[in-house]
Amino acid sequence: MRTLIYATAFSGRHRSWCQLWHESVRRHYEGDMLIITDDPDHIRAGKIGVNHPRTKLVHIKDLHKRPEYTLARLTIGPMAIELEKYDLIMYTDVDTVMMHSPEPMFKFIEQNSHSAPIIYTREPIPITSRWHGSVLRLEGYVPDDKSRLGINTGFWICKAEEFLKLADLWFKAYQYYCCLLNDLNDQPVFNWLVETNKIKALEAPQHFQFFPEYMKRKCPLKDYEHRKKEKNIIWHFTGINDRKVWEAMRKALGYET
Repeated sequence: MRTLIYATAFSGRHRSWCQLWHESVRRHYEGDMLIITDDPDHIRAGKIGVNHPRTKLVHIKDLHKRPEYTLARLTIGPMAIELEKYDLIMYTDVDTVMMHSPEPMFKFIEQNSHSAPIIYTREPIPITSRWHGSVLRLEGYVPDDKSRLGINTGFWICKAEEFLKLADLWFKAYQYYCCLLNDLNDQPVFNWLVETNKIKALEAPQHFQFFPEYMKRKCPLKDYEHRKKEKNIIWHFTGINDRKVWEAMRKALGYET
């Protein structure tokens, strides 16, 4: 199985997180990686700078605003990847750390590829929130289950042969809804695509992506402790301020903060 893991890293905080993200992935994964960034020299520098023969850095200038960031993730990313070399493409945000081998995730999509070419996970925030449901609300969609959780697009895996189709559909929908909604990122668009069956996608097991800081604040302590003990593969440090993200990532990797 030929796999690639890629991410985008723009602005100072993303570049700092990216070094920790890269190290965490390299502890468990020997395959190809791709980072799209506006400052490759910064990412290569420092004690844990990104330097690895199977990690490729793609330099894109001046992508700081949200539309350009989305452009990098969904158009520049696919163009930079030699898709014919791979079976599966994984994307993760750089405010994540990989705590265990990604192999179970690759096996899961391979075993279920007859059902859907894309897998995703949900986070402990209702799909009706603006971070997930702004496009759905605009289109008049009301979930039958009000406790339904939103899809977090900080992690997903797609079959390489379907990747261009996904990226093209996702970005074109994003461009359209950007004209109708202020401060829109690509996550509500993906939620709309999945919930309205515009794309075939399969929800992955919960332990593929864990949200420790959000669960610590919002969920019952017993639920948080139970989830923390599971073999969660990706820890995603969303929902906290930038400095705390860096500190939490370092702590997860065993560094003193």
